[in-house]
Amino acid sequence: MANYDTVPRPFVDEVQAEVNPRLLCLGMPITQSAITAFQTATALACFLHIPTSSRAARRRTAAATGNSP
Repeated sequence: MANYDTVPRPFVDEVQAEVNPRLLCLGMPITQSAITAFQTATALACFLHIPTSSRAARRRTAAATGNSP
């Protein structure tokens, strides 16, 4: 554990300095209304298969342009 401050600490400090605080609020909501909104948006994305849809759209675009995924 003593080696932590010498090896990964500079990397951690650099990454934490680049993080936008508003982005953290979106990913880690604090108030109950923000938590509910985050859960609702996540549930809607899952229901609509958004990750699958975006993957399929990228494949179609790659196929149309002749680039393989």
